[in-house]
Amino acid sequence: MAVVSQTAVALLTRVVPTLAPVLMATLGVGPSFIGVLVTLSSFGSILFYLAGMPLIRRAGSIRTLQIGMAVAALGTALLVSPDAAVLFIGSVLLGIGYAPSTPAGSDLLQRVAPKRHRALIFSIKQAGVPLGGMIAGAALPPLVAIDWRLSVAVAVALTLIVAAAMQVLREDLDRDRDRAQPLSAATFLAAENLMAPLVALRLSPRIPPIVFAAFCLAAAQGSVFAFMVAFLVTDTGLELTRAGLMFSIVQATGIVGRILLGGLADRLGSATTTLVATAITSTLTTIAFALVTPAWSFAALATLSAICGITVSSWNGLMLAEIAAAVPLARVAQATAGATLLIFLGYIVGPLGFSFVLEAAHSYAAAFLSLSVLTAAGAVVLLWRRGVA
Repeated sequence: MAVVSQTAVALLTRVVPTLAPVLMATLGVGPSFIGVLVTLSSFGSILFYLAGMPLIRRAGSIRTLQIGMAVAALGTALLVSPDAAVLFIGSVLLGIGYAPSTPAGSDLLQRVAPKRHRALIFSIKQAGVPLGGMIAGAALPPLVAIDWRLSVAVAVALTLIVAAAMQVLREDLDRDRDRAQPLSAATFLAAENLMAPLVALRLSPRIPPIVFAAFCLAAAQGSVFAFMVAFLVTDTGLELTRAGLMFSIVQATGIVGRILLGGLADRLGSATTTLVATAITSTLTTIAFALVTPAWSFAALATLSAICGITVSSWNGLMLAEIAAAVPLARVAQATAGATLLIFLGYIVGPLGFSFVLEAAHSYAAAFLSLSVLTAAGAVVLLWRRGVA
């Protein structure tokens, strides 16, 4: 069920990137507006990571996931509005609703995952993210032929169905929730509560380099996901349906990649080593995107998309497993929230920086090369902290 819930909310977060060309044409905006919407969604997630821990303690992880899906569905539904202010609000709500999937999901898995298979299990759960993206890339663009708003409605309906189905697990898995935990504005905004996720990152010296590298990888992943469809349509001349298929390929191989990398990390006994390799190959992949031209064949683009799913978007489960293993069980949700909060800054900096370079240089190639610099920095820090470099 953790995979299903992750898939549902991930589907909603892929609505804007997948339908980016349609949204730009309908609203009369440029690619940078899409970057703003994606950034606001990440900002909404950061708000939850900072203040949302009391909700997990009081309601339990399952109920928090259900609430998150409902809020994300509402935010996505608002994206059909032609009003920019409503779109901004919807994007923030979408981010708030997506955020519980990480700390609440990690809290559930860390309680039941065998140590020898921890990285694999966390990676399988995170495979729900590209699975949601694959569904978005394959199912949403064809619905545009009927009405692009129908695409949004279908995504929202699927998520609400999953949220309702999770109710059968609630009493069993949320039995340890703290019914005495107060929920009020004062509780959420208390300085101690806001600082708790960040303070938890000091529980182990293993955490900071992992978080920095994940920040860099998130910047690359967020940018590629936000702009890939628009890039393929505008710079290579692909039709929207074919560009959506490329996006689906990324998501499909991302599913396989997360599972394979999780299994590899467990076999090596080190998720950090696997993260280093992922950062290096992510650097090479973003360089390859910078070399794409309209002369590239459909097969070449499909191959690059397949590689991208493994190298650019398969690191998340490794990071979560390492963070969960580095802290006491009672602090997993807090530490995961703190790490993900900083990582989501990567999802903000990435698309914003990509937009800035794109606008300044009028070149997708330059923007993709800027991502390669970031991911290379992440690899260097991990190597240095491990005493390799």
